[in-house]
Amino acid sequence: MTSDGDAKLGILVREHVTDNARRRSTGLSALIVGVLFTAIGIPVVIAYADGTNSSGPPFLPGVLLGIGLAGLGFGVLGLVRAARSRGEAFLVHERGLVRRRSGRETVIRWTDIASVTETGKDSGPARYMGNDVQCRLRLKSGGSMRFSGYVTSAGQLAATVARAVQDGQHPEPAPQKSRWEV
Repeated sequence: MTSDGDAKLGILVREHVTDNARRRSTGLSALIVGVLFTAIGIPVVIAYADGTNSSGPPFLPGVLLGIGLAGLGFGVLGLVRAARSRGEAFLVHERGLVRRRSGRETVIRWTDIASVTETGKDSGPARYMGNDVQCRLRLKSGGSMRFSGYVTSAGQLAATVARAVQDGQHPEPAPQKSRWEV
C-alpha cells in the first residue's frame, strides 16, 4: 500500500512496527501487581491507622499502597497506549518518515523536524517497560511525535532519524540483487 505521502518521500528503506502485544502484556502485568498490592495495602493502612497492628515497620503500609497505586497507574497507562497505537508502524523513506496508526498516517519530511531528543535507560526493567528508548521528534510546525522501545529496532530508528535531521545523512535503500546473484 503506497500513498501519495510515501511517493513524495522516495523509496521505502525500512519499516519499524510497534509491538502492541508486548505493550498490552506489560500493562496487564502492571495492573495485576497494582490490584494485588492495593488490595493488600488498604487493610494494612487501616490496621495501622486504628492502632490494632503496629508490630511491623512503620513504612510498610505506605510501601504496599505506593507499589499498588504505581502499578495501577502504569497498567492503565500501558493499556490505553496499546489501544491508541493499534497497527502503528514507522516507515523510513529516503526523504522522510511516515507513521501509520489506527488507519491514519502522518507524513513528515526530514526537513520538517526541528530536533530529535533521545532519552531512555538501557537496563532490564527499562527494556521490559519499553523505556530503553524514548525518542521525541519536535516538528517545525510546533507539534511533536514520540516513539518508545516498544517499536521494533527503536534504537536503529532513533539513530536513523537523528542522522537524517542533524547530519543530513538520509537513509538509502539496500542495493537490490539481480535475480541471477546468489
